Amino acid sequence: MDFSADDEALKQYMPSQFGKKDGSVNVEAQIERARRKVVDARKLENKDAGPDDEKDSDDDSDMSDEEDEFPVSHELIIKTHDRAVTTIALDPSGTRLTTGSNDCTLKLHDLSALTPSTIRAFKTVDPFATKASQAAESHSIHQILYGPHSGGQFLCISATSQARLFSRDGDLISEFVKGDMYLRDKHNTKGHTSEITSGAWHPTNRDRFVTAGTDSTVRIWNVNKRMKQEEVIVHKSRAAGSAGMTRMTAIAWGAAAEGASSMLVSAALDGSLVMWGGEGPYHRPTAEIKEAHARDTWTSGLDISADGRLVITRGGDDTIKLWDTRKFKTPLNTTSHPSTSSQYPTSNIKFAPDTRSIITGSETGHLHIFNPATLRPELVTPVTPGSPLITVNWHPKLNQIFTGSANGQTTILFNPKLSNAGALTILSKAPKKRHLDDDPSFTVDMDPLGMAGEAHDPSGKASGGGAHPGSFAARHPTVGLTVSGKSRDPRRPHIPATTPFAKSTPDQKYVMEQIEGSDMRDEDPREALLKYAPKEGEKNVFTGAWDKTQPKGIYKEYDSDEERDSAWFAKAYTHTITYQSPISSFLASRIYPLNSDRKSANMFAQSFRAAAPRVFTRSFSSTPRSQVARMTVIGRLGVAPEEVTVSGDRTLVRYVVGTSYGKGEDKKTSWFRIASFVQGAQKDFLMNVPKGSLLYVDADARMETYLDGEGNKRSNLSLVARNFDVLSRPRNEEPEVNDEGLIQEASG
Repeated sequence: MDFSADDEALKQYMPSQFGKKDGSVNVEAQIERARRKVVDARKLENKDAGPDDEKDSDDDSDMSDEEDEFPVSHELIIKTHDRAVTTIALDPSGTRLTTGSNDCTLKLHDLSALTPSTIRAFKTVDPFATKASQAAESHSIHQILYGPHSGGQFLCISATSQARLFSRDGDLISEFVKGDMYLRDKHNTKGHTSEITSGAWHPTNRDRFVTAGTDSTVRIWNVNKRMKQEEVIVHKSRAAGSAGMTRMTAIAWGAAAEGASSMLVSAALDGSLVMWGGEGPYHRPTAEIKEAHARDTWTSGLDISADGRLVITRGGDDTIKLWDTRKFKTPLNTTSHPSTSSQYPTSNIKFAPDTRSIITGSETGHLHIFNPATLRPELVTPVTPGSPLITVNWHPKLNQIFTGSANGQTTILFNPKLSNAGALTILSKAPKKRHLDDDPSFTVDMDPLGMAGEAHDPSGKASGGGAHPGSFAARHPTVGLTVSGKSRDPRRPHIPATTPFAKSTPDQKYVMEQIEGSDMRDEDPREALLKYAPKEGEKNVFTGAWDKTQPKGIYKEYDSDEERDSAWFAKAYTHTITYQSPISSFLASRIYPLNSDRKSANMFAQSFRAAAPRVFTRSFSSTPRSQVARMTVIGRLGVAPEEVTVSGDRTLVRYVVGTSYGKGEDKKTSWFRIASFVQGAQKDFLMNVPKGSLLYVDADARMETYLDGEGNKRSNLSLVARNFDVLSRPRNEEPEVNDEGLIQEASG
């Protein structure tokens, strides 16, 4: 059948052949359809300006050379986000692509499983998914980072103060702790106290990474210790009016030049660029440039070359600067480049894997490839014209460039001659035929009324709270649900029933992860201690240092029962509160003669005090307690008490108490002078205590200094009695008692 030029649309509609078609895919045709129309925008403008045919032929040859030099001749578009793509990361093998966006979600793509007709994310991760009882929150994703040596986990930096670590499949592994924002000294905080802006993995150690935040700190973490960082580096800004605080905008951790271990380079909002040794010490920077970029501009892009000799920065002052780490003072080269960091603070800049080129995006949606020696653009190619190009990533193994734009588009730039796997793997597969069951909205429930024998619930839910048996939700329990278990369609009852208790109470797993030592309540304390006990013949690890310094127990020996009883009384009075009743002492002194033995009187006073209510101190006080010194003296009365007039009508009772220590010939006695301001019946009782009685005295003690007759400075211990009691009297003073228990009066 012949078609005219006007019937081109009909030609495309009519089949070209009949019968069974060959199912093989034309890979070259699919790759050719991915070829880009415009590779270098600068040379396209020169071509339009020059009418010379020879110039056109030269430009065509140059364009072909550029296509073979950089992997930008073909492109593959992935549109999985609704808002701007802020970060792109790939694992070291190049099979797992993860993107983050301002829509507060992560998209996981398996490049080895995609086909030209099924280019979509296999999983959507909400980093802020919480329990249904907790308040939902969402934040923009700043950065996603796979480790340079391990693709089993990736780090997620969002607009919060907590970094999160996810597994390769998007499962949350750990959430690092948040610092106390009310502590002024940042060295004492366990984590960031405000938003984290950037992060980087250690170039050789897969367990360490670093984060920079707006709290003017850089913190080094270990993936196995999420409750506290390993190191805190506080950057003290020297800008006027900053009070020593600023915001850290970007950070990079790379290998150092000339055989050194590693180095940290960070940019701040005050325009400074700071370098530290990657392995410490961190108390002061190795080098610092105060005015690397303009003050109060956001330096969003920062990268270190593979050999550690060059550092490239993209500032908010519309400049790109190249620095030499060995002469970290002035830039090697500077070029003008419009910045997008004011609107998109994650706009980055990257070195090529071979360090021969530098790539970055622009506000016009073009990809710029610079020469590091001159910082002149070698290639400017449009990717998303009219939409800013935010993030770029050049994968070393795939040799493909991944870009993210403000319109939510992710673009893979590649060259079939230079690139490997990645987009080429996708285009080498036949398009997958779509099936009706791929879209749940077109699926019809074949048993809507429960005729298959199961009990029918009018609410549409099963008796156990799940989906109805035989329904699409029962046959496909994960379709229609987000990663956190929430339903994408509220009309479909996929959410399991939650009890009121579960809405307000955190589960056991959450408590055990957030609170250290919370699992100790389920552990037997005796068994927990015995597992550290050393076995026979083993060295005591924890308390072995004290084995040789432990004192030996020495038990005191008493010469008589009286001395042992006195010691017992001392311990009893030390641990109890003595209530000295003046009424009991007065009655005892009146009932029994003054010159007779006072043993029965003492027994009466003690029984009276036992019956009297005890006086206890308050368990708390609104005023601070004054500082006092107390002293307890238990000894024999050396001399009879004497009354001394102090001033006017005020008198005090002064007496001496002796205490003995030692044995035999080594026995020695110490004498203490005690003053008592007792009055009334208590004074009469004290004045009649015979010499040699065993007294218990509770007194206030203080040291007084004075000058003697020769002018020398002396010290004296002053004791003022608070309470006293007679523990025993001399044996020769015991009164004679008749058969009725009364004291016999002295004859004659």
